[in-house]
Amino acid sequence: MLATLKITFFFLLGIFLVWLSLKALTEEQISTIKTSIHEANFGLLALSIGIGILSHLIRAYRWNMLVEPMGYKPRFINSFNAVMAGYLVNYGVPRLGEISRCTLLTKYEKIAFTKTLGTVIAERVLDVFLFFVVFFLMLFTQYDTISAYFENYLLPPISNKINNLAQHTYFFSISSVIACAFLLLIYRFRKKISGKFSNKIKGLALSFGNGFSSIRKVKKRITFILLTFLIWVCYYASVHVCFYCLPLTAHLGFSEAITAFVFGSITVMITPGGIGAYPFALQKILLLVYFVPEAGGASIGWLSWLTSFVLILFLGLFSFISLPILNKNYEPIIPAEEIQTT
Repeated sequence: MLATLKITFFFLLGIFLVWLSLKALTEEQISTIKTSIHEANFGLLALSIGIGILSHLIRAYRWNMLVEPMGYKPRFINSFNAVMAGYLVNYGVPRLGEISRCTLLTKYEKIAFTKTLGTVIAERVLDVFLFFVVFFLMLFTQYDTISAYFENYLLPPISNKINNLAQHTYFFSISSVIACAFLLLIYRFRKKISGKFSNKIKGLALSFGNGFSSIRKVKKRITFILLTFLIWVCYYASVHVCFYCLPLTAHLGFSEAITAFVFGSITVMITPGGIGAYPFALQKILLLVYFVPEAGGASIGWLSWLTSFVLILFLGLFSFISLPILNKNYEPIIPAEEIQTT
């Protein structure tokens, strides 16, 4: 029930942001968006899509590098299809894509689910690390611009909210009572809670350990590190190339592109595939920080999101269809020690 409510909430949030981003535009701006997309350089758009595909291919290859130290040798096509199918599932159910991805590789390569999950958890930790590298690169290269945006647009409303809440002492009293009651309930039922979640926590810890042990055992570590950085370079490049596709944004450079990339990535983390949130974020961040007209920000936001969505939709569906066909007579290589334990 809770999972269903969570999925529904994020989906509705995405739809709301789609409506909000379109509502803020005038008919003239919407007409400008349609015109600019119609006039887009489709050769460069194809290049952006190609860079996106390359990033997914590299991710699949790097995933195999994590799995192989455990004694398995999955086929590259199976790993790639599992990655793309997982991305597609994430558009409908956030974070279920990682589970689907592991399930598919377990099904067709006969690899223990906990082991594949461990490698995906390790990948996610690496992704978070690389995101913060890009985030701090953005701050380092344009600290004055970003800090001015925070001071002018973000801090004042937050400060006003805090001041308004501080004037209502009853709010803090009620919040304190609720917090104390919640802590007392946890303490009262601590044994049941601990028994219920201990096995799950142990399982996750084991998966996490297996994943990181596979990183330590990777044969070509320098190649692995370079591929990890290259994935994120491709992510950024696919967005930056999109800027050159439209007349309204062709003049923008590294600063605008990396900022759009960072804030766009955040929306993908909090809504299913960034639906609605991605174009809305690019539209507002480019307007408020770099004074790019809303039509230009909205155009590049929708174009960048739609190309990514269509790519994942097509490759994800193709992966789901092709996996059973490609593996009809396939027998994966299972390590000897794994056969003995079974």
